[in-house]
Amino acid sequence: MNSGSINMINSRKYKAFTIVELIVVVVVMGAIAGFAIPNYTRSVENAHYQDAVLQLKAIHSAQQIYKARSGQYWPTDGSTHYAYDMNNDLNLNLIEDGITFSCASAAPATGFSCQAERTGSSFTVTIDQAALSSSNPSCTGNCP
Repeated sequence: MNSGSINMINSRKYKAFTIVELIVVVVVMGAIAGFAIPNYTRSVENAHYQDAVLQLKAIHSAQQIYKARSGQYWPTDGSTHYAYDMNNDLNLNLIEDGITFSCASAAPATGFSCQAERTGSSFTVTIDQAALSSSNPSCTGNCP
């Protein structure tokens, strides 16, 4: 072998990653993903919970306005209604991003109960005609 061949072998040796270096990078990336994915999932669930609470508080306020104008809570027919009806009848703009909203009242409509249930999750947030407090709205199930 001449010196040109040796130089070519040595220069090729430094132009690629070794298998050990690649394995170390993959292990580090796996460790980062192992910590990041559960935290991300919890953050997304917490955001959905906060959204449900916020929108239920908007429903509560709209119910108070509706009662001040008509003398009773909505819905007045004693049945259960969902977001489409609430948006139309209470002049709201509820966005059902994986959350199902429903409201019911007893006839005559002297009170109401509204729920926000996360699709594919195990929490339900409920609000009623009582004043807003630490227990209204309330959450049942796997609450963040």
